[in-house]
Amino acid sequence: SSPDTLYINIGGQGKVGLKDNAIIEGGYNGGGRGYGSDNHNGASGGGATHIGYKTGLLTAFSSDYTTQLLIVAGGGGGGGNADKSGVGGYGGGASGGNGIGYSSISYGYGAGGTQISGGTSGTGGTNSSQANNMTLYSGGFGYGGYSDSTSISGGWHGGGGGAGLYGGGAGGAISSGGGGSGYVNPNLLDSGTYETIAGNISFPNTAGTGNETGHSGNGYARITPLEVEG
Repeated sequence: SSPDTLYINIGGQGKVGLKDNAIIEGGYNGGGRGYGSDNHNGASGGGATHIGYKTGLLTAFSSDYTTQLLIVAGGGGGGGNADKSGVGGYGGGASGGNGIGYSSISYGYGAGGTQISGGTSGTGGTNSSQANNMTLYSGGFGYGGYSDSTSISGGWHGGGGGAGLYGGGAGGAISSGGGGSGYVNPNLLDSGTYETIAGNISFPNTAGTGNETGHSGNGYARITPLEVEG
């Protein structure tokens, strides 16, 4: 039999960076952090929303998700610099969407997470003022990729990855991060009664008044009883 208690974690919205040489914390529940350098400001990734049979962030399910995790909605990736590549990859869906690479120079987008692995990161800049000692990380189970730097002043930082079952990768210099993947557990949910819809596809909005393509702001979860026994 299933446990009597469900635990719901609502993902936090990623944050828009300022050109203030400061870390931009990722959205709650695994969003990858970004940086706001004095040249370019990459936004952080959105956190995932999940429902499970135990407490804790999504990363806490890495060893037992097949028995404890019911469903995940992936968060969107953080945008790169607004005037260069400002849109992050959409959240999953079976897979998150890829970010956008800065087109005039091949710095590379963060790739979307999948059902089996995190999205790969982009690349740094081509000289010290652009790369600024950046180290870029791919997404992993429950978290989006992010960039690290020994000095954030002057760097061309990209967007953080969105969280998901597997998170999206960090965007390369002035490029956007990938979205995290969604998940539904076939071992715990009845076949044919569920689906996970990617953020680039229209679905009913949270207010019940129509449809939206993707969801803006913090995550959202609603449980509707279909049948009450006894």
